[in-house]
Parts: sequence; structure tokens; C-alpha cells
Amino acid sequence: MRKSWLLTAALAATIGFGAATLEVARAADVITEVTAQQMGNILKQNGFEVTEVGVTSDGKPQVTAKHNNTVFQVLFYGCNNANPVRCMRIQLRADYNSPQIQLDPLNNYNASWVFGKAYRYQSDGGYGASIEIPVNLEGGVTAANLTSTFDIWRDVLQKFEAEALGFTNSTPR
Repeated sequence: MRKSWLLTAALAATIGFGAATLEVARAADVITEVTAQQMGNILKQNGFEVTEVGVTSDGKPQVTAKHNNTVFQVLFYGCNNANPVRCMRIQLRADYNSPQIQLDPLNNYNASWVFGKAYRYQSDGGYGASIEIPVNLEGGVTAANLTSTFDIWRDVLQKFEAEALGFTNSTPR
């Protein structure tokens, strides 16, 4: 009986220690805020071409990147005043300018797909369209979650360009 109790106690301690170690490992991989430079590095690690890491005219961090021929921005929100600025929320956004952009395909995209908010805006010489998805880091996300989010972003760009804008692989963006 005593051996059984000792074995049970040793097993429980081992499992408890393993779980604590796992939690520490998981906590190390959790991202709760990022700088523009860190986001640029994360994008590169996920296969995107980063073309610029900088700040907007109002001083907020911004990263410009490319997927295939599509240029997109990472905009930062919920930022602190530290140096470097660290932010808890980001938005992935691609803008398209064309006098031919129609509202119905954008509305159909929004009605058909969960990810990506599409809208049309007035621009010089016609209309522009944007597709965007927000990413909330507050409370923490894992690196694996961000990788999944970037995979979703690739799908969003492809579906949006094909279905809402009528782009093919050869259409210039």
C-alpha cells in the first residue's frame, strides 16, 4: 500500500512538473505586443517580402510587405509610448486602385467569407478598394497562431482578388 502511494505521489509530481515546464515553454512563445521591426521579422519568417519598416505621418509604426505581386501594410494600434513603440493590435490591409471597382462584388465577398472586411472608397480618378483583417495580440497569441493568421491572410488576398476584383494570376496589382 505504501509503495502504491509513493508511486502515485511521484507520478503526480512528475506530471505536475511537466505541466509547469510546458506552461513556461508556452508562455515564452506567447506574443502580447510587437514593434514594427519584430513584425517585419515575423513576416519574413512566414515567407513574406518586407519592403519597408517605418512610421506613418502621425508617428505610428508601419510595415509594408508583399505577397506575390500584392503590396500590403501592417498598421499598428493600441501602442505604448516606449522606445521602440510596442503595440497590442495590428491590421493587415491591402489597397487597390481602379476606376472599374464595383460595389456588388465587394458586398458579395463580405457576405461569403468570414475573414477579411472589404470596402470601396472614392479615390482620384475613380474608386479604390481595401481588404483588411485585424489581429488582436492583447492577452497573447502563439507564434503558431500568427502563422495560421498569415496563412488566412494569403487566402483572403487570393479570394478577394479573384472574386471581388476579378484578378487573375497575370493581372497587375
